[in-house]
Amino acid sequence: MKLLKSLILLTFFTISAQQLFAQYEISNAELIPVIKKGTTFFIMPNTTSDLSKSYQEVISQCWKFNTIKFITVDEIDANLSPENSFIELTKETIETMKGMGTKYQTSKLSYCWFFHLWKGKDKMFAKNKKLKQHLKEEIARLELYPDIDLYKDEKLLDNTDCDYGGHFRNWGLGYAKNLFQQLAIYLKKGKEKKLHFENEFVNKAQINKLRRDTLFIPQYLLIKERLFISQEKKRDESMFEDYKKKHQLLSEEELNDKIVNCTKPFYYISYVHDDASKWFCVVNAFTGEVVYCDFSHFNANAAAGDFKDLYKAIMAESK
Repeated sequence: MKLLKSLILLTFFTISAQQLFAQYEISNAELIPVIKKGTTFFIMPNTTSDLSKSYQEVISQCWKFNTIKFITVDEIDANLSPENSFIELTKETIETMKGMGTKYQTSKLSYCWFFHLWKGKDKMFAKNKKLKQHLKEEIARLELYPDIDLYKDEKLLDNTDCDYGGHFRNWGLGYAKNLFQQLAIYLKKGKEKKLHFENEFVNKAQINKLRRDTLFIPQYLLIKERLFISQEKKRDESMFEDYKKKHQLLSEEELNDKIVNCTKPFYYISYVHDDASKWFCVVNAFTGEVVYCDFSHFNANAAAGDFKDLYKAIMAESK
């Protein structure tokens, strides 16, 4: 019995992990032509604040897929139709079992946050059903990186504006620009995208540029986290020592501003992790394109080895 429960739990974790191998995932590609004819509604905490209007302006400018509009959660029902789609901040949880022998306790652990692009299932419209979670059909998801405070208390998002109180490290006006630039590109291709980074992804045409260009690194990479016990500590810049090219550390505010205002390409680290995996990527800030990405399982914090591997990839493509 104990072995059976262990196998069930291991299988559950394996399936969950297989769905999370990328910062971007595109599924149900046959629905992409359907939603292209309709309107995509971005669900925001509010649509009237100055900050909200800034996000609306940035996302509208970079969204090159279909018409996009901005609403609050209370306006979803009024905009449901077979061709309309919605982008919504979503939290996924898993159940874990704790205990020995035949005595087990079930507890929930916040596993990941992401932006979810979905449409209502056709049967909902055919039978005039009310919208429920199981009637949402996923088309895409963009993984987010919550800070440790949000892991401890998701209520911190209550009454926040469109910056979500700064609790997502890879979110801000600049990040929003690049995330939705790239999502629109993937959707226009119309193909499912399961980005598996066990074998390092390198864009050979662009990685060469890092031989001479400065790599910008967000300060949050200096934070080492242990999510299961809600603990974090800061590290020094020695982890960059094996990256023997020009690089510069920027605060999240500085990096977001630089992305929003850029008029030519520059490259920065985009790093996302959950409690068991990490995606260490380099992004072209002008186009939103991912030019390098390395996935690691069971290794949740950025490390000196990530920068060493990036340096090796640059030098390999420079020969």
